[in-house]
Amino acid sequence: MESYKQEFIEFMLDSGVLKFGEFTLKSGRKSPFFMNAGAYVTGSQLRKLGEYYARAIHDCYGLDFDVLSGRRTRASRSRWRRRWQSAVCTASMYGTARTGRK
Repeated sequence: MESYKQEFIEFMLDSGVLKFGEFTLKSGRKSPFFMNAGAYVTGSQLRKLGEYYARAIHDCYGLDFDVLSGRRTRASRSRWRRRWQSAVCTASMYGTARTGRK
């Protein structure tokens, strides 16, 4: 496993996003872990999350992509922020041209 992936898991644990135990999901299924991305609450957490996403995207696709996007849904403001932060980090870390924001 790449070191940044292990660091990402530790970051999720430190941020209280990833928890282990016995959880019942909305579907009724039991799970030994629960991930709540809504627990990323600070700007520095979102920036760091974006950097991990940027590394994963770069490792998978290199710079062979044009757009990073996702569809807006109800209550998706935090998801939009994570996508935006991923795009900003990808641009700053790998020198891609524009983030689309003026």
